Parts: sequence; C-alpha cells; structure tokens
Amino acid sequence: MNIHKDRDMLNTDQVADMLLVTPNHVRELVRNGKFPNAHRPGRGYLIPRSDVEAYIISDYNKED
Repeated sequence: MNIHKDRDMLNTDQVADMLLVTPNHVRELVRNGKFPNAHRPGRGYLIPRSDVEAYIISDYNKED
C-alpha cells in the first residue's frame, strides 16, 4: 500500500484497503463525521492515519 507523501495522511483508497470496505463507504464515513480531521484539498479526501486508527479501535470496542 502506497502512502501519501505526508506519511500521516491517507487517501480514501488507502483507508478502504485498511478497513476492507469500498472507497464510497469511506467517503460516507467522512460525511458522517467518523474521521473528524479529514479534509479535502482537491477532489479527494485526505484522512489522518490517527483518525483511522481511532475509528478501528472504537469499532472493535463496540463488538465487546
């Protein structure tokens, strides 16, 4: 998996690969506020790796 030049920022395809979902689902998660620090510098979103990690942890804890 290639990471954006800023190692802490991921695009929607990269996040989709990490979460095993589609890029459209990642965009839906962004719109629903699941990645609060995501921003849109152009056509696509950039999402901080820390937001993705926090989402994974919170989603994992829901299953307990």
